[in-house]
Amino acid sequence: MKNYSVVLAMCVFLISCKKDEAKFNTTDFLDSKRATIQTFTVQAGQPINITGEKGFQIIHDGVFVNSSGMPISGDVTIRLREVTKKSEAIYNRLSMFTEGDTLLRSGGMFTLSVSQNGYSYSPQNPIQIIVPSIAEADTNMQLYNRVNWGFIYQGITYDNTSWNNGADYDTSCSSLSILTYSYNIMYCLNDIGIEWVNLDYPLYPQPLTTVNVVSNVVMSSSEVYIVFDNFNTVAHFYPDSLPGTYNRINVPVGEPVKIIVIGNSGEEAVFGKYSGVVTEDMVANINVNPITQEELEAELSAID
Repeated sequence: MKNYSVVLAMCVFLISCKKDEAKFNTTDFLDSKRATIQTFTVQAGQPINITGEKGFQIIHDGVFVNSSGMPISGDVTIRLREVTKKSEAIYNRLSMFTEGDTLLRSGGMFTLSVSQNGYSYSPQNPIQIIVPSIAEADTNMQLYNRVNWGFIYQGITYDNTSWNNGADYDTSCSSLSILTYSYNIMYCLNDIGIEWVNLDYPLYPQPLTTVNVVSNVVMSSSEVYIVFDNFNTVAHFYPDSLPGTYNRINVPVGEPVKIIVIGNSGEEAVFGKYSGVVTEDMVANINVNPITQEELEAELSAID
């Protein structure tokens, strides 16, 4: 009898510990995992060739101008953020779709800014961006600048021209052409800032449908995402009219996906997941349960 009592006490203790570990704010947790801002100090007017932690390479002649078009001198600060994985998109609240809610297949995202003494400056000539050779990146993709919740076309054209050894600024970039180099892809960017730029192209498989999600718990805060198994594509769901319900339009039928629900029920962090193939007029009923920070990080890592 004593052994049963000890086992029962241990079970109660472990359940209590799990509940305590699940008491965290999921919004704060996701924010803590956002892409870090990488900072580089360079000399204005001197050639620039820097590479970010995830492989985005920035090449430029170093000439930056003020609002009057005059070149600046002295030290300037370049700030870069990079996202290449689906889990990173969720941490950074990035959805891959256009203003018309057409889903996008992404080859990676980045932000790039140039400043001096707290003021922002623009490149006199387009900046060359070499995108790392992740599986999704290909020469059919274009650069889109994130505006509000969507992306707008930047006016880049494709050119098949081969590029030099990657060490020097290529003046052909001034024509805003895309060039290929090795297994990477080079783009020319003449507009920089704090907004995310996505390398992508639209997904146009047919037919399309609306996917609805119903959670077993009405959460005080929640985020719901659809994650495609075969594409580097993540998109958030919109809250629907009834509490605990969400929807996402223009989802291709027949694609294997995961639907991720993250939120808080009172003080507890909760998580739920659906895995399956998209069907017409699909409704996914998802049960959410308490989750620890360690478990949530492992769940999101698994979608990559």
